[in-house]
Formats: sequence, structure tokens, C-alpha cells
Amino acid sequence: MRVPPGSHAYTSAAELNAPLRGKLICCSQVPPATAPSANGDCSDFYAGGVAVYSGLLWSTPCRDLPVLLAQPRSLPVIVTYRPNWEGGQYAGEDEPRFEALLLAMELGAEYVDVEFKVADKFMKYLSGKKPQNCKLIISAYDYKTTPSVHELLNLVAQIRATGADIVKIETTAADIVDTSRMFQVLAHCHEKQVPIIGLVRKEHGFISRIICAKYGGYLTFASLENGKESTTEQPTVADLINKYKIRQIGPDTKVFGIIGNPVSHSKSPIVQNQAFRSVGFDAVFLPFLSDDLVQFLYTFSAPDYAGFR
Repeated sequence: MRVPPGSHAYTSAAELNAPLRGKLICCSQVPPATAPSANGDCSDFYAGGVAVYSGLLWSTPCRDLPVLLAQPRSLPVIVTYRPNWEGGQYAGEDEPRFEALLLAMELGAEYVDVEFKVADKFMKYLSGKKPQNCKLIISAYDYKTTPSVHELLNLVAQIRATGADIVKIETTAADIVDTSRMFQVLAHCHEKQVPIIGLVRKEHGFISRIICAKYGGYLTFASLENGKESTTEQPTVADLINKYKIRQIGPDTKVFGIIGNPVSHSKSPIVQNQAFRSVGFDAVFLPFLSDDLVQFLYTFSAPDYAGFR
């Protein structure tokens, strides 16, 4: 039985239902003035393969939201109004921010993203006023570590208990093997039909942006172009679509890669992924930034991790 890396207890990705294949690629943190609904031009978003974009509110939500959510709107929107204590720019009280997020729901936002730390408070503010067609993403962040699988699954349960439609967890990698814990959580949640976005930050966590598709992640985040990343390890939409063919990655996809430190400069992913596609081989070739080869090989020893160089 194939299992996620580092796991001996969870169902194989190959035994799960349909993963991210053909689903959502999110273009991160699009300011309202440059959103497709603002200028009527979705060509860059469509050409890149974006299926949803994250509208980032700053200081004037009452002015920005009607622009961001103007109809007709060709792409779904995730509305985010992040406070400064969670990496955003908003420095005020919660209630005005909640008011803006409720307005986004009323204006037809498909998704609204709220921090787990204030989720209960936000749900009390809503008092049942959330429209049925708006999905609530509740997000939790760990900027220092990636906790154990047990701790992450407990966090998933806590987030679900708030009333979240979609669980979102972002952790931080000290080493590439930390990503394996997130993959186990993704696979477990997908088996239980719990929609989850699970990603790992920093360069050691880069592979999570791609392999999440193998384990049933709800979506992944990318920038529309270089220089507009919301986090340093974030790939571009073009790389996800063209270099890594993320829409073709599924539970049976074999994973190959080049191990090194540094490794981001390697051209091997371009060459090898083109070769895989030319012969119709269901595989992806990734750069693996590893500080400990022995630990890496032990962790990523499942049969789906088919070869390294």
C-alpha cells in the first residue's frame, strides 16, 4: 500500500478520491485596482491558468470591495483583510474588519478568509448572516515550526469546530522532511472529505506548493509573475502550469527529483518534466532542498517517491 512520506498509518494518496487535478490555482494577493473585475481584462489570469484569485483589502474596504467584486465577474474571489498580527496591514479593531468581510459576503464573494485566532468572535459577529453561496476559509499559521501530525490533526478539528467550510493551515519548514507531516494531514483529511488547504512556508517547503495536488489539497497559491510573490517560496502560476503541470498531478503520479543545497538553480525540473510529458509518463520532477540526505531518503521512501539524483 502506498502511503504519504513518513507515514505508516494513513491511507495512500492513490486510494483517495479525486485530488486537486483540474481544480483551483489561486493567484495570491491581487490588489483591487488590478483585479480582473476592475479592468475587465482576465487574459493574464486565464492565460496563466488561474481558477480563483485572492483579493487583498488594505485601508479602504468600502471603496475597494465594489470594485473587487463587480459583476459580471469571470473568476471567483477569496477576500482577505489580514490584520498586522497575522502578517497583514490592518492595525485597527476587529469589528470594522469584520464589517468589511460581511460586506464582501453580501456583495457576492465566493470565499472569505478569516484567521483562526478570531474565528469564534467572527462567527458571533455574523450571527448566522453568512450567505449560503459564500465559503468561509478559516486560516491558522505557524511561523516557526511544523507541528506533529497529531497536533496538526487536532488543529484541523478545532478549525472545523468554528464552522469553517474550508480548513487552511500554513506551517514553516526548518527542513524539507517537515513537509511530509503536512502531506499526511492532507491525505487523512481528503479521505475524510474535509476540504483543506495545507502548505509549508520557506524554501524547504517549496515542494508542498506542488505535491499538495497529489494528496488532495483544496488549492495552492501562486503569483501571477515573478516579483509579486506573497511569500519567498511561492511559485508563479506559469511554473505550476507549464513547468510542473500541476493540473495533471494526481494520486498515482510518481515523484522524482534532484537533491541538493542549493538546488533552486537546477534546470533538471524543466528538462525532466518535459521528457515525462513527451512519453506520457505520469510523473513530476522537483527540486528537493535537503540539509540531511539520510533523513530525507528515510522520510521519502514510499514507492511513489520513485527516484532521486
